[in-house]
Order: sequence, then structure tokens, then C-alpha cells
Amino acid sequence: MQRLASRKALFWLLYAAYAAFFGEVLPGSTPYPFTTVAGWLITVPFYGLHGLLVAALLVRHRRVSWPGLVFAGALFALYEAYGTKMFWRPAGEAVWAVHGLAVLTMLVLFAWHTWFSLLTPLVIVEAFLGNRRAIWPGLPGAVRRFYAHPGGWGALTVFAALFWGLYTPSAAAVVRSALATVPVLAGLTWWWNRTARPAPPALAELLPGPRALPWLAAWLLGLYGLLAWGLEPQRIPPVWPAQVMVWALYALFGGLFAWAWKAAPRTPANALPTDTRQPTARTLLGAGLALSLLAPVAHGALAPWRSTVVAALWLGLALLAVGTWISALVALGRGQFPRR
Repeated sequence: MQRLASRKALFWLLYAAYAAFFGEVLPGSTPYPFTTVAGWLITVPFYGLHGLLVAALLVRHRRVSWPGLVFAGALFALYEAYGTKMFWRPAGEAVWAVHGLAVLTMLVLFAWHTWFSLLTPLVIVEAFLGNRRAIWPGLPGAVRRFYAHPGGWGALTVFAALFWGLYTPSAAAVVRSALATVPVLAGLTWWWNRTARPAPPALAELLPGPRALPWLAAWLLGLYGLLAWGLEPQRIPPVWPAQVMVWALYALFGGLFAWAWKAAPRTPANALPTDTRQPTARTLLGAGLALSLLAPVAHGALAPWRSTVVAALWLGLALLAVGTWISALVALGRGQFPRR
């Protein structure tokens, strides 16, 4: 029992570190989350708690589905309203604003948090569990093939390197950020692989249980309050119409998540899909090294065209958000869930 508890703690830390890296380091928001007190007390647990709570709810109740993950990612992204106030950017900064809401910024954040803050870290840490999987079988075949193929990780690496390089003040800053984060992820991964032998537990065993969930949820709500009132609270707009529209988005995506939860077929835990490939440790190590090298190069080489490249990246993410929602809605409406 004590050994399982220590494994769970390490797994939670491993997931939280990956989620913070993808969610905050790559877009240049928090370049050094692992070397500051605020990083370990706020950034890392904030990102880790979101994914752990979502995974615990879906996996422990055997309700994992593509629509459920997508709409959970959308709910995750909504923290950017009251947390960072990014949904309510000043008029001069918002490319496309509707009644105080920066719509294009919102779409970019929806895509980023769904794919980078939630899905990708979950795929990575579950890959360390061998064939005992729960999240992987719930992904559509196209998404599984993307994450399983080295070409998919190559495309993901290039895309992330562009963001990391172009949103960091200098190439030297990118290098410092890489040196302060990538070795931490590699070290945690090595530690996990060393302690998890000979056979790692199933994901359901590692995720928070019924007793821990209320405490972790309360911790997350406390972090929401800390961000809402501790980070430029003066930027929160009047209730009507900007805040009301965010409340409507919470209701919309919350309702869609509940629908996905109810519609998802209950299947045996750890069921395997027909294709069992997942990203390997070698693939991830190669992606991490390539990312660390490409990001500073991107900063220097693309500096003259930064505005154009960033606009293209934003447009791509906005389209990705819409396309992801459409695919989830189609699957939900037709009752078509991935074969387990």
C-alpha cells in the first residue's frame, strides 16, 4: 500500500510537470515553472489538478470518450477568463472582439488547452504504463495514429518550437528555459521508469480516488480564486455582457461534457484498441531534444517575419479549435465512439 501511494505521488508530479510544460512553457507564459516558488505552488499544481481530476472522473467511471475529453479541455480553457483575464483583452490588443470578448484569442486558447494542456500530457504519461491503458482507447483512430507515428511528433515538435521561439524575448532566453525545464522532465521520467518496474500499475490505480477528489477539487478552486483576485482583478469587466457570455460558455461546455459522460459506453478498464502503438521513450526524448534546438533557431531565423508567422499559427489554432469541436459533436450526435 505504501509503495502504491509513493507511485501515485510520483505519477501525479510527473503528469503535472508535463502539463505545466506544455501549457505554460511552450507559449512563453511561464518559462521557468520548475525553478521558482510560484511555479511549484501555483503553476504546476494548477495544470496538474485539471488533468488529474478530469482523468479520474472519466477513467474511474469508465466514461472515457473523445467528446468527453474535448469538452473537458474546453472547460479547462475557460479559466483564461477569470484567471488570466485573456478573454477580456483590451480593445487595442484584441484582433476580433465581440461585446468585450476577444473571440480569436479565445479560440486559440481553447485549442491550446485542449491539445497541449490536457490531451498531449495524458497521452505521454499513459505511454509510461505499457499496455495498461484507459485514455488511449478512447481517442479516435486518426488521433491515435498521429500520436503513435514519429511524423506526428515531428509536426508537433516543429509547431511547438515556433511558438516557444517566437513568444520568448530572445534565443538565449529560450535556451535558458529549455535548460531549466527539459532536464526536469527527463529526470522525472527516468525516476518513474526506474521505480515502476517490473510492471507499472493501471492508470485507474494511480489517479485520485474518491477520498482525494474533494480535497483536490477544493485545492483547484482555491487556485482559481487566487488567480481571479490576485492577478489584475481590475481587468474583470462589468457583468453585462462580457461576464454573462463567459457564464453561457461554461453552461454550454458543461452541458456538452455531461452529455458526453452520459452517452459514453461503459467498457472494461484497460481495454486495448485495435492499434496498440504509443509514443516511445526514444520518440519523446528525440522530440524534447529537437524542440530545445529548434526553438532558439526559430526565434532568430524568423524574427523579421514574426508577425506573419504568429498570425498563421493563430489562424491554424483557431481552425483546430473549431474542427475539434465539430468532430466531437459529430461523434456525440451519432453515438459513434472509438472501438475499444
